[in-house]
Amino acid sequence: MAKPKTSPLLLGLTNPHSDRPIDALCATPIRSAGWRLWRLIKDVAPTISSVDYERSFRRRNILDHPFELRLHAPVGTTVVVLGDEVRAELNHRLSRKIEKVLIHPQLVDGVIWRLIPHTSGRTLLYNDPTVRALVGLLLLDLYQGRY
Repeated sequence: MAKPKTSPLLLGLTNPHSDRPIDALCATPIRSAGWRLWRLIKDVAPTISSVDYERSFRRRNILDHPFELRLHAPVGTTVVVLGDEVRAELNHRLSRKIEKVLIHPQLVDGVIWRLIPHTSGRTLLYNDPTVRALVGLLLLDLYQGRY
């Protein structure tokens, strides 16, 4: 797969903590979805700070503000889709559906989509250390530009 021209995009559903797009999936407040994403990376690479995390990923929520696929996820971009609700919303906008396959890259409309369980705290999948490690390593690879 070709290397994207833009940094990876983390795509959530909504932000209950802020209505500002810049705050989407940020590492604050503690125990928010963005904080949990940062902690997943930090678990496998302890030196990565919350500031490093926020600078390395573009972050959006699909329902909070207008989300245009061509603008926010241009061809060649890697998009990490947080959970099934976001996947379902995207599937209304794509030419072919993103399958419910965790972590494995799926090329649809020129974009590399990677589905992970949502980090809201409602899913029990992250109680499994293997799931935590796999998602953490995926995010670390994206953070380091290996995509």
